[in-house]
Amino acid sequence: MAKIQLKGIIKEVSPINTIGINNAKHQSMLLLVPGFVDSYGEKRAKDEFWRINVVGDKVDQFNLSAMNLIDTKADVVVYINSSLARKDGAVRHFLNANLASLELRKN
Repeated sequence: MAKIQLKGIIKEVSPINTIGINNAKHQSMLLLVPGFVDSYGEKRAKDEFWRINVVGDKVDQFNLSAMNLIDTKADVVVYINSSLARKDGAVRHFLNANLASLELRKN
């Protein structure tokens, strides 16, 4: 499993719900990673939006619902993994991003 660091702005935090057979807690946040701007102030890349999952005991650990995080700058470390699913000749690629650490920045 790979680990990456993203720097961005939290745009959304979902309510806590349960998923799977074991009814594990699940929450997600949407992180806006602004596109690259060159030294002349011209935007050279598109903005990215990352849906980052928080599952199980980490929901209580990060406690995202306890704070008003919308439009807060954050440095996050995310574990990512991917998989392929083949069905009826079609191939689908899935990418999962799970929160490993969160550091909030002052706006």
